[in-house]
Amino acid sequence: HGWENVKRALLKYKSLRGDLLVPYRFVIPENADWPEDLWGMKLGVTVNNIRNQGTYSTHRAELEEMGFDFNPQRIVHGWENVKRALLKYKSLRGDLLVPYRFVIPENAHWPEDLWGMNLGFTVNSIRNNRAYSAYRAELEAMGFDFDSQSTAMGGRM
Repeated sequence: HGWENVKRALLKYKSLRGDLLVPYRFVIPENADWPEDLWGMKLGVTVNNIRNQGTYSTHRAELEEMGFDFNPQRIVHGWENVKRALLKYKSLRGDLLVPYRFVIPENAHWPEDLWGMNLGFTVNSIRNNRAYSAYRAELEAMGFDFDSQSTAMGGRM
């Protein structure tokens, strides 16, 4: 797509959504919010490639200036989204023992803005890397088990 188009797409995404936390499956829709020449761009895949493969690494300073987070999955999903995802998982499964490989599927059981979130990885980060440690009391109140070694390899719900 070329850097200039990617930059325009990222800035437009930020103006519409308030951040650059583009879900992996996000494709620029064909609607009036977006310039026609960007329609169909797989912006989520592009963002993933920037983070994980060094795509557009020569533009790192510009990306940082825009507020781009290079640390994949670190706290890619704000606390409110993680909390919503955990509560939804619990309502569907009855617990918070999220398998490591669990990714929120694209279906009617889940809010669309959470589709593609790697909830299993996030739960693992909470347990092992103290991610979201500021929210420990809320997690405990939800019934989150910080000591669980449940690493069952599970897929989609």
